[in-house]
Amino acid sequence: MKQADWCYISGAVSATETRLLGDAEFLELLRAKSIATLVSRLRQSHTYQHLGGDEDPEGLSSRIESAVVEALRELGRMSPDTGPVDLVLSPYDHQQVRNYVKAQVHEHPYEPTPF
Repeated sequence: MKQADWCYISGAVSATETRLLGDAEFLELLRAKSIATLVSRLRQSHTYQHLGGDEDPEGLSSRIESAVVEALRELGRMSPDTGPVDLVLSPYDHQQVRNYVKAQVHEHPYEPTPF
């Protein structure tokens, strides 16, 4: 693999980086007094502007995680080698397996996180 193979993905990441939440935005999120305020602030960001649904914390957490995983998968599709993205996604895959095992042990229906 040549260094030039990574030029496109490097440029895409650099362009996206300018639209990610910065330190100040994260501090604002941490200071949110309600889920409604948190959701409102998240929807102002590029990454989470399309968050739908209600303001249920568990549902919101699942939608945020799905958005992050989808963004990572998109990077993987652009990359000449998916190894780095696969490494980052590994914890999400392990989480799915853990959730499945817990559901089986506790005899609950298993519902995979949609990503």
